[in-house]
Amino acid sequence: MKRRSLLIGSALTCALIAALTLSSCAPTSIPEEYILETLEPATLPAIDLEQIMTVMPSTWLGQLCPENGPLPEDDPEYQVRFEAPFQEGEFWFRAGVYTNKLGQTFNYTVKGVNDIAVMEYTDALRVCMELLPPAEMGFETDVTDEATVDERSEDEVFRESNDALVIYSNPSDENAEAFGDGYIWVFLIDPGIGNGVPHDYTRFCRDGVRTTVTVSAAGGSVRATHYRQPPGGLNAASTRNLFAGGQTTWNYIGRATYDLAVTGTSPGVTRYSVSGTIWNFGFYSLPPFGGGSRCQ
Repeated sequence: MKRRSLLIGSALTCALIAALTLSSCAPTSIPEEYILETLEPATLPAIDLEQIMTVMPSTWLGQLCPENGPLPEDDPEYQVRFEAPFQEGEFWFRAGVYTNKLGQTFNYTVKGVNDIAVMEYTDALRVCMELLPPAEMGFETDVTDEATVDERSEDEVFRESNDALVIYSNPSDENAEAFGDGYIWVFLIDPGIGNGVPHDYTRFCRDGVRTTVTVSAAGGSVRATHYRQPPGGLNAASTRNLFAGGQTTWNYIGRATYDLAVTGTSPGVTRYSVSGTIWNFGFYSLPPFGGGSRCQ
């Protein structure tokens, strides 16, 4: 695994300049048929490396995105551009692209057996995402409440509820030229969830994550489970129950397959948010096949 020190800003700057000359033919994050063609990205403004490198990664790094929801409603700045849902076999998909103020684009695809559940999630969804140059993680891994668990398949997710959803999201390939050496991905996802319904933010190979789940102070509750499986290692999970206004955070350093499941546990619709930071040292989470695949 590559590492970047907070003290070698000049070396990082050179690496980023060199990365601008690179291109990649690596596979896309999810099956090609589930990804929209993205808009032509705008010219990215200059990145203030000095400002980024002097902020410890243990603090919130977002320059565009707030750390906690809710995000404002009906603001196009926080909306994913979704196409109409389509069906393949028993599953419904709705694929979209989120574009931030910097012209950085992110793929977002929702999968479910119930087309109404897919539409309700995507219609109410608000997100904020941004990419920053890579830097070393400035916190320690916390595994104090992890326990070894069996691997959980997508089929098991969908058996839990007819309204269950699996969500795939990744920076789009248009960012590969500017971030070929890797990135810090800051995100805030702000949806609603029904009672007994699981939302599975599915399995990606990463170099490190910091994930926070927050329940709206307006009411409701969720059960959140964070899964982690290092290459060749056992699948482990940490499960926590959150109530109105509650918040919890997981910190992990190290290459692993990370997965988050959030399930509503109170009547009606609970508004919650998933926010955090993902570290990738190298644009594509390989091997073997990018997003949605497990670390090997």
